[in-house]
Amino acid sequence: MNWLIVLRPTRVGMLTQGATPEESAAVAPHFAYLERLAAEGKVGLAGRTTEDDDRTIGLVLLSASSEE
Repeated sequence: MNWLIVLRPTRVGMLTQGATPEESAAVAPHFAYLERLAAEGKVGLAGRTTEDDDRTIGLVLLSASSEE
């Protein structure tokens, strides 16, 4: 089963001014997890839109047997 995950930044400044050290620390493990899932063939697509404003989203296409 495929799942489409939509991610939104917690604040636009993360994109326009850069992440704070706390934001970077929070995002890093999630990014590493997605990289691992991609290496395992479970993530077919991961990326973000090109806007640097409140329209920006990230998308992940994930293959998993259930939502859990």
